[in-house]
Amino acid sequence: MSTQGLILSFITIVAWGIGSVLDKYAIGAFPSALSLVSLRAVIIGGIFLVYGLLSGRVAEVAATPGWAVLVAVVAALIGPIIGQVTYYMALRVDEVSRVVPVTSSYPLVLALLSVVILGEKLTWAKGLGIVLVVVGVLLISGVLTSAGGGVDS
Repeated sequence: MSTQGLILSFITIVAWGIGSVLDKYAIGAFPSALSLVSLRAVIIGGIFLVYGLLSGRVAEVAATPGWAVLVAVVAALIGPIIGQVTYYMALRVDEVSRVVPVTSSYPLVLALLSVVILGEKLTWAKGLGIVLVVVGVLLISGVLTSAGGGVDS
């Protein structure tokens, strides 16, 4: 991984960590997970719309091939809508310190789909990483204990 990729990834980790704690703090005050997702979508959409108009980036979207726009729309429906709503639903009923690591294991799905759909190679390092993520999720989620409270309960 490049230095720039590592720095950007670290910034993402910190931003998502802070955001997750704030999400957990706020979710109880919202009537539903969908209402919080809707608010976030309006705010984020508004910011990007203003940026797109001011920077001229909207023209780039218009020049994008139709198939790519369609794939992006489907991705937006699956990830940010379904994923975000179910994430907030999980935060309502469980500890953020358990929900976030479990939901952050989506690279398992990504790794498998990248091999099957994109034809990427599954190296021994990727395979070992997948096994370690699965073990971590099992430990954090509490599946390995009868009480469901994790190994530290």
